[in-house]
Amino acid sequence: MNAPELHHTATIIQMIQAVLHSTTPVREALHRHGNSYRGLVASTKGPNCGSIPHESVLAGRIALMLDLAPEVMSIIPEPGYVPYPQDDQLSSYIPDYLVLLRNGQRCLIEVKYQAEAAQPENKRRYDTITPLVEQAGGLFAVFTENTLKQAGLRINLPQLERHRFEPISDVTRSWIATNMRYGARSFAEVTKELGRATVLAAIAQGLIRTDIRRMPIDSQSPLWRA
Repeated sequence: MNAPELHHTATIIQMIQAVLHSTTPVREALHRHGNSYRGLVASTKGPNCGSIPHESVLAGRIALMLDLAPEVMSIIPEPGYVPYPQDDQLSSYIPDYLVLLRNGQRCLIEVKYQAEAAQPENKRRYDTITPLVEQAGGLFAVFTENTLKQAGLRINLPQLERHRFEPISDVTRSWIATNMRYGARSFAEVTKELGRATVLAAIAQGLIRTDIRRMPIDSQSPLWRA
């Protein structure tokens, strides 16, 4: 790679780093175009601790999944223009979401229906973007309707969604803070103390962590204080 190419790549990496540290959308996600669905997912993880806008039914389900995921701390829709080289030209596109994870990592997420994601042009774009985002210190992922078919998510998302807005008392919050600070406890243990509905509400509202993706929540599921 010659000097101009190195400089070009370094500039792209810097631009992607700026997107990875964005705190506001680059454009309004609820703009008018086409006939696709628009909506908001009620949340405290979106911009300014508010709702998460989405541009399709699938994006709305993915946004809900991200909102319920305990490892996700914040979600920025359409965080910026990601540059990438293609056919000797510099192209760019806007990912659907930037998420900040509990471990400090930042991930750019593209939401596409599987048939569209599998198109050669899109696959080539993702294959080009992924290593550039990784060089910039972030992660890149494409979520499709198949993402929501994981065994855990199929069962867990509907039941957690039902408990997302249930009130959680100060006494319960204090119990979680005091009794779950030294490691994992089983779902059965915590449910015995707080009740099933309250535990599910605490998971849905980010007070308790567990893996909601791989397996349905059951009595032996390990729970941690968030």
